[in-house]
Amino acid sequence: MNIPLNIDWQQILLHLFNFVILTAGLYVLLYQPVKDFMKKRETYYQGLSDAAQGELEKAQQLRKSCDEKWNAAEEEIRQRKAAAALEMEQEKRQNLEETKEQCESLLCQARENADMEKKRILESAREEAALLAVSALEKLSTSAKEGSLEAFLEEAERGSRA
Repeated sequence: MNIPLNIDWQQILLHLFNFVILTAGLYVLLYQPVKDFMKKRETYYQGLSDAAQGELEKAQQLRKSCDEKWNAAEEEIRQRKAAAALEMEQEKRQNLEETKEQCESLLCQARENADMEKKRILESAREEAALLAVSALEKLSTSAKEGSLEAFLEEAERGSRA
């Protein structure tokens, strides 16, 4: 067999057969396990990504819930502060009214005590005036018995100086 250009078809077929066997062997021994490994790895990381996404969504929902609770708590605090301020204002007014009533009561009582003291002082002054008048009459009668009005006036002046 004389083939032009020194081509040996048997050698070409053997090389082609070796290439097919090598390709099939490499496909079975290397490509398939690497492909399976890559698929498992992709599935694993996709699962991690899905889990992380789920956790992120849960965290966002939890944050939203916490924000709503925080806002509700702030609103409740604001309402309670307003109610406490209103209650404090009412108590302040009530205390002010009670204090005014007590002041008026004390003033009335002080006026009554002052009136009673005034009456007592006036009564005492009347009694003293009466006693002085009696004393003056006694002295006058004593002086009249002794005979001189001038002695009486001198004695009255001495009494008023002392």
